Amino acid sequence: MPKIIKDIEEKILISAMEAFGEYGYAKSDMKKIAAGAGIAVGTLYNYFPNKKELFKKVFSKSWEMTFEKLDEICRGSGSSIEKIERFITAVYDDVTSRKGLGKELIRADVLPMDFRKDIRSAIFSRLDSLFEGYLKESGIDIETSKRWRLSDSLISTLMCMHRAYPGERDDNIEFVFEMVKRYLG
Repeated sequence: MPKIIKDIEEKILISAMEAFGEYGYAKSDMKKIAAGAGIAVGTLYNYFPNKKELFKKVFSKSWEMTFEKLDEICRGSGSSIEKIERFITAVYDDVTSRKGLGKELIRADVLPMDFRKDIRSAIFSRLDSLFEGYLKESGIDIETSKRWRLSDSLISTLMCMHRAYPGERDDNIEFVFEMVKRYLG
């Protein structure tokens, strides 16, 4: 009778996220990931046929969790500007917690371009709905293409701030939030 391991896929994903974050995609191997999850390599291959598929799942799962948080913020109470601040904080914290998975995504060129575009579009559409709410509350009109550029700038700046000033979370978030508030007027 095979040994049943509780929450095995969750353990695999946690181990894989840690390995990809610490060693990068190229230097992570299925043996390290299996050891981190406390399972045999053969068991790991029963769940994921190769490292690429495992990486896709880790990345996809991490963004699913982020989108759940962002949707909760968008549906939650408070003014649009308060939601924008919570949104910025959530994205910053989630990107930081991924420990370099995003850089690995680009460097390793593992995920198809459509997948990356879908994630980007999902973030931007959620953020744009908050911008629209704020602009309606303020009686200001900014065209959609400029709001999407603002979203792109915001996400890029968050990532740059994290890399340039890694120990300054609150200052980084405040800087990006102030930048957005000044643009929105």
